[in-house]
Amino acid sequence: MTTYLNGVPVLVAPADHAASHEDTGGDEVDVAALSGLLGDDQHVLDAEVLAVAAALLHASRHIPGGADPMRWTADKLLKGAGAGADPAEIDVPGLATKEFWIPAVPGLNAVWTYGPFGNYPYVRLDTATEEANANFAVPADFNSVTSLYAVLIPVGSGSIDWTQRTSFATSEEAFDTHTDIAAADGLETINQQMLWIDVSAALTGLASLDVVGLNFNIDVFTTTTHCYFLGWRFKYT
Repeated sequence: MTTYLNGVPVLVAPADHAASHEDTGGDEVDVAALSGLLGDDQHVLDAEVLAVAAALLHASRHIPGGADPMRWTADKLLKGAGAGADPAEIDVPGLATKEFWIPAVPGLNAVWTYGPFGNYPYVRLDTATEEANANFAVPADFNSVTSLYAVLIPVGSGSIDWTQRTSFATSEEAFDTHTDIAAADGLETINQQMLWIDVSAALTGLASLDVVGLNFNIDVFTTTTHCYFLGWRFKYT
């Protein structure tokens, strides 16, 4: 290092001042608020370590096998609720309930006609040997059965024993890949009062794009003389 003495340049060895820039030195270096990486590895603050450990511990409780595994309702999605918060359940888009009507056609020994009750076309069922039938295709957006109702108008108050049979299959399957049945005895009827019968149990295992055959008959009439069968109301998500 060059300095000047009475205007004359003099070469002088620099003094060792590294200690002044170290911890407790007179000119200690402070890296706070500086950007970039230091040459030496830096330790992680205890507070940061504890925060990460707490988050991992919380998350481990909600995985399968944890103390509090995450559970949610069938047919729901989970929506994030922010850092540190459990997700919230939301409805799956497109799972709103849909429905359509399936008109009946006469099956074995039955007759289709134009009815006297509110102008309803119907299949008349008088005996256990008469049947109402229909086919329908399950829509591509089908997820699950909400309900299937058989709809009829009884004539004469009393009761009926009924049976609902189904067959269903999809492309390149045998026509009777699936068969099912729902039935009940002693269902009360009121003269000319429309009756909805829940026959959903006959659709166990139904899937998207299945083609379904429906067959409904009344096995026993008690006081009720006959029924005008209108069709089926199918609801699904």
